[in-house]
Amino acid sequence: MSKKKRSAPYPKTSPAEIESRNIFQSLLDSRYVKGEIRVLDKVPNSDGILELTDIDQYPIGKIDIQLKTMPETHAKKPRYACDAAFLAYCQRPQLPVIIIVVNRKEKKAYWRHLDEEFVNETLSKLKGAKTTIPIPITNCIDGNNLDYITQWTQLAKDVIDKVYNYKALKEQKDKLEIGLADLNQYLQNPTNIPISTLRLFHDFIDSYNYILDREFLAIKKILYPDYWKIGMGVSRYSAEHLSFVLFPVPFTKEQTLIKKIQHKSWENISMDFINKSVLLAADWGNLSELSNPKKAYDLVKSDVLRVLKNHIFPISDLFIAHEYLYSFCKMVKDLFDLQQTNNTFSIDDLKLKLFGILPIVLGNKKGFADWVTEFDYDIDRDLSISDKEKHRIQLSRSHDLLKIGAKSKVKITIISKRFDIDVIKFYIDFLENRGYNRVNSQYQQGAITKHVFGLNDWQGWNKDVFWNNIKLFFRNFHRVKEQFLIQHFPNLKDKLSITIHKELLVIYVLHWNEDSEGRPFLEEFFLRPGIRIEGDVRFYLAEDQKCPVNRECIFKARKYDCNLDGMDYRVVRLRTQSLNFLLKDSPTYHLLNEMFHKEVTTYFSNQTPQEKHSLS
Repeated sequence: MSKKKRSAPYPKTSPAEIESRNIFQSLLDSRYVKGEIRVLDKVPNSDGILELTDIDQYPIGKIDIQLKTMPETHAKKPRYACDAAFLAYCQRPQLPVIIIVVNRKEKKAYWRHLDEEFVNETLSKLKGAKTTIPIPITNCIDGNNLDYITQWTQLAKDVIDKVYNYKALKEQKDKLEIGLADLNQYLQNPTNIPISTLRLFHDFIDSYNYILDREFLAIKKILYPDYWKIGMGVSRYSAEHLSFVLFPVPFTKEQTLIKKIQHKSWENISMDFINKSVLLAADWGNLSELSNPKKAYDLVKSDVLRVLKNHIFPISDLFIAHEYLYSFCKMVKDLFDLQQTNNTFSIDDLKLKLFGILPIVLGNKKGFADWVTEFDYDIDRDLSISDKEKHRIQLSRSHDLLKIGAKSKVKITIISKRFDIDVIKFYIDFLENRGYNRVNSQYQQGAITKHVFGLNDWQGWNKDVFWNNIKLFFRNFHRVKEQFLIQHFPNLKDKLSITIHKELLVIYVLHWNEDSEGRPFLEEFFLRPGIRIEGDVRFYLAEDQKCPVNRECIFKARKYDCNLDGMDYRVVRLRTQSLNFLLKDSPTYHLLNEMFHKEVTTYFSNQTPQEKHSLS
């Protein structure tokens, strides 16, 4: 009698996979996370899509989940053995890809976002079929800690922002690709360049890429978001002359970083680059200049300073978030018909007007040609409303149209030269994710009591209000400044004098003589204590007898030591600061950008030929 045939068995790992799935699902907070994770299915790479919602159950965005069971031996250092195929899947994801490893014994899960930068770097170093990906033990989902919801929500929103900004990014990308397509016709492998000369080119381009990747990665992400390295196309080289171009290399293209340019005159190449403004052409005196590391910094400098001049970097800090958004609300108060209550504005009202109602109002305005379907509208020119009641009626009618799904004749994208709308969106999300529904003023009102024109405009300032705002400002400024560096320029943090050691005492002294023609100003003293203590910030009026520092004594008597509260200090740095920054749209950004631009300019000028970098 023949044996009865049995159906195909489940994989031997199936009990562990099912248990891991059940543990993970039980840890998720269903108020904010919706969806089911699959196991034992045939869908490659993805185990399911989860949707993030707000507390009112409105959808925010989605994330892609890959779920794995973590061996008990990895409990102290969570990690995952990932194969190349899965990394390739993560290179160009439509949704954020989150890898989850489940500790079945402790009923916990750990997660990591596999972002494009990490994936591309990992693939570039991959030598076998698999690699081990470390997962931060702080990224723990235990059923109590809800930090993951905030972070996943931001990742989901970032995808939406990328779609929102798709047009601008696509135009930049298309422009760059046109320039590269033209250049690629003339790039050839450097087969006839001597090895010794080729080594000079490689050493130079390694230094250039090191500077971009290590010190100014935030700048590179803005200029070349889809490119992994900068290559070098050599036109002419000799002991007397060197002409070359630098061009970005896409992630999707494998090629050597050194190329030879053939069959095109240098003059035409230079003009192509100038016209497109996307690549860099250089015409140097001789080949030996490649050996000078400062030359790589010189080429990076112009791009870096150009971006710093025109770009606002978002900073994850509540003080600057409120300051920037409140300043924006004050600027557009009449245009958006925002209601100010106790020096606050509604975030929901701001969002509704900025992204919903106002684009309809502007898009239905007369004056657009019939063929115009999309338009970038600079709101800075429309801030003054002559007939406010008529404008309110227009906003109300547009709100009614928005409710029924109506669209304007012209699709409007709102822009502003005074404020970065992308940063506005970032801070709206940042505050909402932390439970804020209103934007608050960070400063005392009434700084200007009357308008005085000319050099003596400060005579219309209120000294007491200015002094209170100075103290409010500098109690937060150093923290915001440090957070800015940590987020965007971590490898420069300890190389710039813009940063201060946390054990230093910073003293601010206000000079304000109402009987004098001189403008008020602020002195900033940095004091190092005789013993190691936690740093602090203190404030004194210049006429205060208790003020422990005096600039005249320091310069005349060379007396750098002082005593405060029985402790000895030494003045290690002193600078003066005008007070005009407090009247800017965003005082923190104004002073921070001014200081950082100056510090980076000095940093570039201080790079010497003796300075070397490790490319490990």
